[in-house]
Amino acid sequence: MSDDKRSFTQKLRDENEIIGNDDKTTNTSTKIKDDLKDTKDHIKSDFQKKEEDIKADIKKEEAKNKQVKTDIENQKIDESTSYVIIAAIIIIIIIIILLCFL
Repeated sequence: MSDDKRSFTQKLRDENEIIGNDDKTTNTSTKIKDDLKDTKDHIKSDFQKKEEDIKADIKKEEAKNKQVKTDIENQKIDESTSYVIIAAIIIIIIIIILLCFL
């Protein structure tokens, strides 16, 4: 009978260990799921941050391109203005020379 008690007690211990292992497995599984979710959220937030950074960089580049276009247009205006001024000076000089000979 003592063998029966021991074997019964041993069976209970074995069952408790199995149940305990199942609890550990469940806890481990839950922990892994939580870790995966945290990792997924972290990756998602990193991706969103990088996406926002890229959009900001694109806007900066567009602003630079606009500024360059504006600078080129201003330079063309300055060049044409200088050509007009040079032409006006030449015409004035020609008029002065013609007046001197008359």
